[in-house]
Amino acid sequence: MTELEQIPVTALLPQQPPFIMIDALTDFSEKETATRLTVRKDNIFVERGLLTAYGVLENMAQTCAARLGYANYVLHKAVNVGFIGAVRGGVFHRLPQVGELVIPYKYHYVRSFRDGLAMVKLYGKWGYIDWFGNEVIPIVFDEVTHFQDSHAFVKKDGRIGLLDVAGNVTYDHERMKEFMFPTRWLDSRPMFDGGSANKFAEWVNTQLRYPELSRFYKAEGTVTLAFSVDASGAVTDVKVEKGVSHELNQEAVRVVTESPKWTPAMYEGKPFKVHYIFPVKFFFKPGPVKI
Repeated sequence: MTELEQIPVTALLPQQPPFIMIDALTDFSEKETATRLTVRKDNIFVERGLLTAYGVLENMAQTCAARLGYANYVLHKAVNVGFIGAVRGGVFHRLPQVGELVIPYKYHYVRSFRDGLAMVKLYGKWGYIDWFGNEVIPIVFDEVTHFQDSHAFVKKDGRIGLLDVAGNVTYDHERMKEFMFPTRWLDSRPMFDGGSANKFAEWVNTQLRYPELSRFYKAEGTVTLAFSVDASGAVTDVKVEKGVSHELNQEAVRVVTESPKWTPAMYEGKPFKVHYIFPVKFFFKPGPVKI
């Protein structure tokens, strides 16, 4: 925690609890001021799990107040009382959820947290911050992905590397191919038997065996699966994202797990692991039932 963050916000603001809408002052310079706020359930501006637009505006106003308050704090002067004169033309594209961190002004773009880190954009470059708004990985990358399994893919000066939470970047393909490569950067997607996912769907339909119990109860629907096609082309990590029934879920997993190898995804002539979401559809057709 920095010296700024150790200053009680009540020493910087005219507002008092429960109307405090910043947790700490995190940055102060000639041109910039930044604060942080973690949205909590008991926040008076939270409705249905979201911080309302009024709460966001008050957070912005208190960030401005904290700037003036800090200037008075270092000069040992009293806190000034002010108010919002007018707000015009504001557009909120998304409201913060309970548990999310609000960091006004400093960053041009902040994504949601994964693995304790959030992607942030400033002047065209990307980096990562922690829950307290600290820049734990410098804002120097041209493009980045969310962290998953404590790693993320990053792009800088045309090169793609694998970043760990300590800020180390490796370009070793043997290491990189073990993690889920971003599909938007691929040169070519995986192919099943020389075709697309549609051809895989055709193969799946030829392998499905309608479970007798599901037929008896006339159960039908779509089982949504998640799986990976790894750098060797093998289908791995098959999981049910949205199921229908135990029997139909099991049958969908069985068939996809038994898939022949695909042609793997490629980037710059090297194979990589990618993620798939795939629907397996079961349609009930009347017929004899064996129970």
